[in-house]
Amino acid sequence: MKTLRRTVLVVMALAMVFALAACNKSNDAPAAPSASSAPAASQAPSAAPAEKITIRIGATGARGHMVTEWMYHFADAVHAKSDKFIVEPYPAGQFGTAAEMVEAVMENNLQGVCVPTGYLAAYCPFVNILDVPFLFPPGDAWFDILNAGIPTIIEAFREVGVYPVSWPYISNQWVDSTVPIKSVADLKGLNTRGMNSDVWLEVYGAMGCNPVVMPTSDLPMALQQGTIDAHFGPFSIAHSMLLGIIEYFIAIPDMPMCDCIMMSDKFLQSLSAEDRDFILKTADEVTRGANKEYSITMTDEYLKDFEEYGIEVTYMNPTIEADLKALLLPIKENFPNKYPDLADAFYEICAIMDAHS
Repeated sequence: MKTLRRTVLVVMALAMVFALAACNKSNDAPAAPSASSAPAASQAPSAAPAEKITIRIGATGARGHMVTEWMYHFADAVHAKSDKFIVEPYPAGQFGTAAEMVEAVMENNLQGVCVPTGYLAAYCPFVNILDVPFLFPPGDAWFDILNAGIPTIIEAFREVGVYPVSWPYISNQWVDSTVPIKSVADLKGLNTRGMNSDVWLEVYGAMGCNPVVMPTSDLPMALQQGTIDAHFGPFSIAHSMLLGIIEYFIAIPDMPMCDCIMMSDKFLQSLSAEDRDFILKTADEVTRGANKEYSITMTDEYLKDFEEYGIEVTYMNPTIEADLKALLLPIKENFPNKYPDLADAFYEICAIMDAHS
């Protein structure tokens, strides 16, 4: 009985020790700050920096192609003017084929793409108008006309989810080939790679070419293996990808030159008005400034390289121009009848072009 009583007393003593220790610890803890003791607003921790906005832009051409270089000129200009955006260029089809990139831009999985408008024809029939031969005035007037912004064109693109931000400067269209082409007649029967729009297919038919549609990245192998004989396009893409493969060039004057920088309309509309204006203005400055200067300067450099590689160049001459007009002007003249749904827009664009002739 005494043992039990002694045990109870020990337990009670230990309980009192622990209770006193807990009270002392509680008394030692700092009291919660009162409103008067809270840090001043100037001492409050600063807000976390805003997350930067990433703009990913893809192109089919490799470095050196004038339209591909636009991405890098744009990235440099944005970086120099703002720390709010990160521009990530993806050349040489790193984001897929031209068609895949166009679809990615429509869904805003990719924010921009640099490709000819013909790749949009499956989604936006309006772009067939821009592929019509001899639609644009001779020379470089097309550059200023398109970059001034034509509402009908802009809205047609926006209907399918893309926004035509700008139209890079390029020289005449050329045909590069592994077989001799010195006249328009020499194009007949050749397997030729180019656009897949309805109007481009008419162009091929009028010149007697066999159209072949393939990704830009497949061009070198296709030319080497003889799958295709020739390729329509600005010669900067030939310089960046096809040196050592092609042997001939021929200038094709007054053909469509509608490479376009397209951005996701969903992306642009998600920006504030100020940020959207910044992106569009910077793109226009790059197109009219650094990228145009690059295109003009490199034209002469590329021609020198072609000569060093022994590539035979046939320049534009009155015979080539006359032969082309005889073959291709009927496509322009018959367009309203063949595409009645596009007739009104076609006449509107023609009137704008004629006003600058």
